Formats: sequence, structure tokens, C-alpha cells
Amino acid sequence: MGPSRSTRHGLRCALRMMSALILLIGAVPWAQRAAGADIVAQSWELTPSTALGPPPSAANGRLFSATAQADFQPWAFTGLSSSNYWVLGAPACAACAGPELLHTTNGGKTYEGMMGTLPLSTSSGVDVIKFADSRHGYAFSSIAPTPLWTTNDGGAHWAQHGTLAGPYSLLGMTLTANGVLAVAGNCPDTCSAIATMTTPIGSLHWTIRAVPEMKGVNPSSVLMTTWGPRIWLSGQLPDGRPILLRSTDNGHHFRSLSAPCSSVTALDASSPSVIWAGCSDVNNSILRSVDGGSSWQILIKRPGFIPLALSTASSSAAILATDVTGSLIITRDSGKHFRTVYTPHTEGWWMSVGYVSPERALAIRVLGQFPEPYGDHVLMQSNDGGRTWSTAVL
Repeated sequence: MGPSRSTRHGLRCALRMMSALILLIGAVPWAQRAAGADIVAQSWELTPSTALGPPPSAANGRLFSATAQADFQPWAFTGLSSSNYWVLGAPACAACAGPELLHTTNGGKTYEGMMGTLPLSTSSGVDVIKFADSRHGYAFSSIAPTPLWTTNDGGAHWAQHGTLAGPYSLLGMTLTANGVLAVAGNCPDTCSAIATMTTPIGSLHWTIRAVPEMKGVNPSSVLMTTWGPRIWLSGQLPDGRPILLRSTDNGHHFRSLSAPCSSVTALDASSPSVIWAGCSDVNNSILRSVDGGSSWQILIKRPGFIPLALSTASSSAAILATDVTGSLIITRDSGKHFRTVYTPHTEGWWMSVGYVSPERALAIRVLGQFPEPYGDHVLMQSNDGGRTWSTAVL
């Protein structure tokens, strides 16, 4: 499995925007700490609280031909290649019957639909989905403490595993060559504890390592991106001070770095040394680091410009979604030039954007006023690296 990259989920980002803009006033400069911190590791075995998924429903395994999106509301997506990806969503109305998870192996020409397998994507349900391979997948809520769900049959059936050990709830997850890497926290309002959690693919035995430098951060501000054994964590304290940490040994030790800005809304690694960041502070901007986050260069800065989502295809190519005009913009030359590739004609905002391969990109747009998440959802797709976009048919 190749290097894994993290994409900022737009719903948590929208919640974060409201608090981040308030925190900008009276922000306090932060003193960088140079020394790495030793991390105490604990082991924890996660046991299923339900059997492996509900009984197969009549729709499980049904092949859905590509149709209009009126009957399905996409909330999240994850992919292994340009042809093999999943779309998580829900029927268009509470009384409607339909699949909650779609899987395609031919680039969206047809979908296999599953229903009755996961809770609907609401404030108390699943809104994040990740697949490590064609069999093993993980799902959870990024905005509410909910159980972790896993599948070992490509999404047809899921096991619910209850809440995490003690007071922890999942804040983010990425898949690395070494297995699953998650960040979790005890975060009723602010996070009294943050930890990384690792487990091999297909295992439920987790190793938990506390990250004391992240204590006190706002839970909606926590971001993680990885490349190989390198992990970057960022967050923001209630007084506005930013935190950026880097580990080069799979989270055993972390070192403090200078944050790119006071309010980071997106963070994505495209190589061991190249990191991209989106900021929503007084210098609303996109920044890039070529030394692993030790220093940052501003690539683009605009008044009122807030990047809602950012994803990279390589060290030189990136796409981002903004909240001002609702446009998608890309760069193909390491940020020297940006150009608008899609401007919608209706009001709405971008919930997520991401590459499933260097050429295939997907994005979910919510129709309605930002940051209201419950308007109609539309899945957009690009087959040429983000240069042109069209509405996907589901």
C-alpha cells in the first residue's frame, strides 16, 4: 500500500470556522519548543459489541446502474484507485428506501449498493469512511463520540465496536504502510488528553500513545496528515495559540515546529518533505513547506479567502475548495500559479474534496448557505487531475 494522505473533512471544518474566526482576536504568540517528547505507550484490545453487521438486506449486493443523484445524498468518499472507490451517504428522505453505501470498481459506471449496514450520516452517525484495501474498511463520526465500525468484506457487513477505551473518541484516521493510524481525544469541550492509536490492518489490538503537547486543544481544530513513518499533528488552544508537531518514527516521539498560521483549516503531506496548509486567519492563504514543516512559504493570499478543503496529487499538484465564490482552484506547478477550474452557479459550499488517484478527483458540494450541512448534496468528479469537473451520476 502506498503513502497515505489526509484530506480535511468539510463538515468539521465548517464547525471549526465559526470558532476559529472568534479566536483570531487577541491571539497570543506561541513559543516554539525544540525538544522531542517521549511518549508512554499502552495496549488496548477492542472487542465487538455486536455481531459482524446486520443480516443481509434485500438491497445488499444489488447492482445499481448510474442514475440521477435525486435519490441519494453523498456524505463522504474513499478510494483505492481511479476505478475502485466507495461513496457513503443516505437516502434522500427519511421515508425513502435506498442504499447507504455505494461501491464501484469501474470508475462510477455502475455501483453496488448496500443498505442497513451503517447508521445514517447525521450529527450522531457515521460521516467518515476509510478503506485500506478491497476488504478492510473503517467508519466513524468526526463530529460526535460514536462507535468505531469495521468491515472485512468490502462494506457489505460492518461490526460495531462500541466507544473507545475510557473517555476517548476518534478525531481522525489515516491508513499507512504499517496499518491504521488514528488520533483520539478526551474532548467534551477542550481536549484534556490527545493520543495516537495504531493497529495492523484487520486487527483490533491498538497501541495508544499519549501526546501531551496537544493537551487543551479545541477538538474541531485537530488535523493529522502522514507520509510513511512521518506524522504531523496540528491544533489550536482556546486562547488562539497554534500547535504543530512532527514525528518521524510512527508517533513514538514528537517535535514542536512553528505553525504555518494561527488557524489551520487544512493540512496535507504530498511527500516526506512537502506539506501543504490552508489558513483562515487574518492572512487567509495557502502555504507550502519543502522541509517537513520547519518553514513555510505563502503561495496565495486573498482577503476573505477561506480554504474549506485541500488535497494533493503530488508535490507539485493540489486542488482546494473555497467558501467565498464556492470555486475549485488548482495548481500544477508547486503553487507558482493557481487557476479556477470550477465556479458553481448555485449557492452552496464544499464539504470535501480529494484525489482517489493522480487523475481521478471527487468532491461533495452542499447546496445551501454555509455552513448548513443538511441541504442537497452533489458528488462532483474530475477525470483529468482536477482540470475539468462534472456532476457524477449515482
